[in-house]
Amino acid sequence: MQVTWYTYEQTGQQAWIVGIGTITGNTITVTEAINTHGGIFGSAFNPADVVRETWDTIVMTFNACNNATVNYTGPALFGSGTLNLQRLASISGLDCNQGASTSESTSLAKISGSWYDPSHNGEGYVIQILENNQAIVYWYTYDQSGNQTWITGIGQVQGHKIIVDDTIFTEGGIFGSGFNPDSVLRKDWGSISFDFSSCNTGVASYQSTAGFGSGQLNLVRLTSIEDYRCETLP
Repeated sequence: MQVTWYTYEQTGQQAWIVGIGTITGNTITVTEAINTHGGIFGSAFNPADVVRETWDTIVMTFNACNNATVNYTGPALFGSGTLNLQRLASISGLDCNQGASTSESTSLAKISGSWYDPSHNGEGYVIQILENNQAIVYWYTYDQSGNQTWITGIGQVQGHKIIVDDTIFTEGGIFGSGFNPDSVLRKDWGSISFDFSSCNTGVASYQSTAGFGSGQLNLVRLTSIEDYRCETLP
């Protein structure tokens, strides 16, 4: 199970933490989460520049289909603590109680998962196809100084494409007990589109209005959902 945490440092700078966990009953345990730095956004990206550092442990226990408790232990700057989570989004065709639907053959729902460009190993996307031909996209990447950045937006599914006209990035949040939602500043980032040529390949195109420029990435699938894997595009 891949777990990705989109958050902030104590300075208000964006941060993201990622790890692979094991599932035991209703609990996901990530014993070696990592965070990174050093990647440069865009054409200057070099996987060799990405520094991976051990972040420590994240344990998620699901109390019901729509809520969970997270206990974490991070490095000194992050500390340890507990968070109570509520579900933000559900993937189209998946029901927590009943499992996968058999009626989603006409949607891109099974595209949901993690994607990356192998030449940009160290950054990537999480894509979730929602109901009503909508999709939520997260891009975990870097700025031009090597700091972690994450970008998110809600898009429309059009055939084999996802069009996200308006994405945002944020700043000002403080990790842990000092977090205040009112301190989070949301800024326009630009647009991102995805064009899938198969269940496991696609192209991401972006146009930023926030100084990140424009470009394309050739994507391959990194993860898929168990028992809900894409065999052919609809």
